[in-house]
Amino acid sequence: MLLNTRIFKNRRVFIRIEANIEKKVARLVFEDNGIGIAHEHLEKIYDMFFRATEEAEGSGLGLYIVKQTVDKIKGKIQIFSPGKGMGLRVMVEIPNLTPPAGQS
Repeated sequence: MLLNTRIFKNRRVFIRIEANIEKKVARLVFEDNGIGIAHEHLEKIYDMFFRATEEAEGSGLGLYIVKQTVDKIKGKIQIFSPGKGMGLRVMVEIPNLTPPAGQS
């Protein structure tokens, strides 16, 4: 997501990053006002090599790798986009792997 902002040459882009650690989960939220994702692409975004358009830069591996990694550690990822041209919100939750006090 952060690397994809390089395509905004004539647009002021904001990226908000939020991190919270709770008892059982660590949550990361990334939000931008970028190009968003069309609703018809949301179900395909984790597919290997998927790119929304042929003109899109990149390999189409970014979200695939993130999803595989998050799944492997029993976390979850959710992507929200009101639609194309309307920004993106990515929420990643991973289990809090901190050992209980007194254990290491």
